[in-house]
Amino acid sequence: MWKSCIALAMSFVLGAIATAPATERWNSATFRISCLDQPFLRISAVAVGWSSVPHVDLALKDPVGRTAGNYSRYPRVPSFRYGEVAEIPNQFARRRALHLEICNASAGRYVLTVTEHVSEDYYLEILGDNSSVAYWSPTLLFHANPARTCEYRFQFIMQRFRVAIRWLDADGDILSPSEPPVCKPIGKA
Repeated sequence: MWKSCIALAMSFVLGAIATAPATERWNSATFRISCLDQPFLRISAVAVGWSSVPHVDLALKDPVGRTAGNYSRYPRVPSFRYGEVAEIPNQFARRRALHLEICNASAGRYVLTVTEHVSEDYYLEILGDNSSVAYWSPTLLFHANPARTCEYRFQFIMQRFRVAIRWLDADGDILSPSEPPVCKPIGKA
């Protein structure tokens, strides 16, 4: 029942998107539609003001060492999409974001690499979904440094009726909810 409700809601959203002015640069459909019955993970980077994409690149290593996103190398996550997306959260505002989306995501520890290209503020947020329950991580604010590539770690916890995203410190320990992840600087990719 709930899957048909999600499909109906998605068709409503896509209908609204289809009537919006088309642009070549922005993709308006989410990858989530193609894997409704599978676990899903989305990392979003959004510029402050929510109307532009920050000048960053995202790359991800999953729990078994496969990569996705910019600079992905073999072995790759079998089903992922990476790129700029135009979302319409309400009728009055467009939200533009950089999404790294994974269909059939595995539970476990992930390494997120963010390469920053200009000095600007941006948000990062993660959506985890096990096809029954969804969880949005708290939205985190970062200040980009054009000479920096940061590595962050998080755990995607997935059980039948529970999903969570927990940020980890450099030693792999779970951070408290009030403690933001800290950039572990690495060389430029």
